[in-house]
Amino acid sequence: ITLNPDITGSTLVAHSTADTDDGSLFSPGTKINGEPFLPFIQIDGDAGWRMMSSPTQKLPISDLSSFTAIQGFGDGFQKNIYSSWDGTDWVSPNSLNDSLTNGKGYILYLFDNNNAGSSQLPIILSASGTVPTTDVTVDLHTNGDKWNLIGNPFYSAIDFGSISVNGGTLESAVGQVYNPVNDNYITTTSVGDSISSWQGIMVENSTAASITFPISSKIDNGTFYKNNAELSSYVVFSLVEENQKIGDELVLYFSENSSFLWDSKDAIQLPPLSNSFVQISTSTTRDSKEISQTQLSLPIEFGNSFELPIRIRRQNVGSNFTLKIIKKVGLSENFSFHLNDLENQTHKILNSRNPLYLSISDSLSSNFSIGISKSVNTSVPNNSDIPNELIVYQNYPNPFNPETTIQYSIPQNSNVSIQIYNVKASLVSEFNDYKSAGTHNFKFDGSGLSSGVYFYKISALSGFKTGRMVLLK
Repeated sequence: ITLNPDITGSTLVAHSTADTDDGSLFSPGTKINGEPFLPFIQIDGDAGWRMMSSPTQKLPISDLSSFTAIQGFGDGFQKNIYSSWDGTDWVSPNSLNDSLTNGKGYILYLFDNNNAGSSQLPIILSASGTVPTTDVTVDLHTNGDKWNLIGNPFYSAIDFGSISVNGGTLESAVGQVYNPVNDNYITTTSVGDSISSWQGIMVENSTAASITFPISSKIDNGTFYKNNAELSSYVVFSLVEENQKIGDELVLYFSENSSFLWDSKDAIQLPPLSNSFVQISTSTTRDSKEISQTQLSLPIEFGNSFELPIRIRRQNVGSNFTLKIIKKVGLSENFSFHLNDLENQTHKILNSRNPLYLSISDSLSSNFSIGISKSVNTSVPNNSDIPNELIVYQNYPNPFNPETTIQYSIPQNSNVSIQIYNVKASLVSEFNDYKSAGTHNFKFDGSGLSSGVYFYKISALSGFKTGRMVLLK
């Protein structure tokens, strides 16, 4: 680096900038391209938890304590830093002399005051040590719930979709990052898989021994291109409490490689770090247990329409909410979404322009569902309107207990087979009959089945189509 200060006269003059040989300007203390010599980040907002990572190979905790209070190490206060999740609980460093591992994540509570070594936000953190210039591999555990807290190891944004898994598989290829703005998690899908520097990430492991962040995953300014990317699309729904502005997101991910069963683009919902929270989720059954999902992976070819039950949880927040679509990627205008109020039997269009206003007084509400349709024409044909192809409609009611009706239309006289599967793809019921061309109703009784998600497959001479339904007892 060559500094050519413009010094004139007999007295040295303090300059805020210096120029290089080519005449470009940069601030003293930075590299010639404007980057700082030490990785840094500015953190603003309100007091609260941040999920972070180290952009250098060994980040001394003492570096952080130079900028903000680190407590809970022999001072009688509750700890405000945890360096991992062990599958059951947060794990804290042993002492302030420890260093944070590159590629691992940590959570840090930042105070917004000037007490006991704290500083008011915004603050700037910087990290000493060596920035990695090669691939970074991080060991994973399979303990407890198998969640691991990892982190972007580079001093640049990365494409999270470029990580590789070693010695096994992940339960979900979707990472989750904590958003302090709404005190909840967002999925890596909802941010286009672009993960910033200093960002910690939660991943759900299955049997993997480690993951590798390739140096090639580094991206510039959040703009990147994937090789051999699958044809995928997604929509992000945002639910926000009007007063405190605390909220949550639900992602529906559509792909030609997805199915109605659990796959790598499904993601379960994590508990929030705050005592005041809002959560919106849909539910499924995995390993015979009902779980809440923050991201649901669906086949992009699913018939005409289907309906998803949603759950809304609230704690220590108000009862008035807004729900709207905040992002829609890769979906044609033929896709439409609407909110069903199951208690009041109302249906309202969901879009990005006009938020829906909801009043939810219960701590847990299952009074709503989201309907997804591929056509703006939602009318049901009668027998005089013979379709050109097999059409299978969403069962109603859904969720149901114990009976529901499945409506379908066939273009010609045909033997019709209706099969009901559970989430393990096991056949639980089958019905066969000969039907004439037109629209027919099939009433299904789930009295002998347990609560959970089921799939119906209707096959005729013209092909087959599937749907998803939920039995709640």
